[in-house]
This record gives sequence, C-alpha cells and structure tokens, in this order.
Amino acid sequence: MNTQELKNIVDRLKSYVNENEAYFGFFQYGGGQDESFIKANKEGLIRFATELLEANLAASTEEYVSGEKQFYSLSSDWFSEHSEFNFSYVELLQKLKADIEPDKEYRKTWKDKLSGYVFGGIIIFILISILVGAITIISWLF
Repeated sequence: MNTQELKNIVDRLKSYVNENEAYFGFFQYGGGQDESFIKANKEGLIRFATELLEANLAASTEEYVSGEKQFYSLSSDWFSEHSEFNFSYVELLQKLKADIEPDKEYRKTWKDKLSGYVFGGIIIFILISILVGAITIISWLF
C-alpha cells in the first residue's frame, strides 16, 4: 500500500468518526502493567487506529537523522478523562524487528543491595528481641 492510499484511508476514517461519541481509555484491573486493558466503543477504536495510521504516515515521510530518535505525538485530548494512563507519543523506528535492541536489563545498584541487608537486619533484630523477651518472661514466672 502506498502513502497516498494510506492518506485516503485516514481521511475516510476521520470523516466516518464522530469525535464527540468516541470513547477510548487505558485502565488497569490489577496491580501491574500486565493487568491492563483498553475500554473503548467502536468510534474510539477507529479514532485510535487513525492516530496510529497517521504515525505510520509520519514515519514514512520523516527524514531520519542517524542516531536521533523521532517521535509522533498522539492527540490524547479525546481520551476518557477517567483513563488511568495515556500514551503521549510513538517513537518512530526505521529498523526491522530483528534489528531493534531490547531495553537494557535492570542491574541492582548498591542502594538496592543495601536496602535488602537493612531489611534483613531489622528482621533479625526483631526475632532476637522476641527471643530475649520470651526468655525474660519465662525467667520471671519461674
């Protein structure tokens, strides 16, 4: 599909959707990012798909400078005001899936390691205090 055909599809989709009736939002039903879902009506899905197609058009027309990141801002003003989070932009890449570097793996810092030792020390202190307290109470009774 060429760029002009894609532009025509985007224009047709924009004319089809009533912006006042479009509902779209991102929500979480649990504690983590893996427990997220989209709540949307038909118009909202079409509107969001149109935004993504426009990002695709921007990616095909942008001139990329080697080593610089390119972004396409999403218009999130029509998202549900009750949405728990929004995507503000799309990072445009001119690479194949196999060429995209994964995010760097998180490495523990000395602060992370220290907090583990401090927590362990507090637990040991509490256990020793309970043991000393129990021995003291038993010695008072007998």
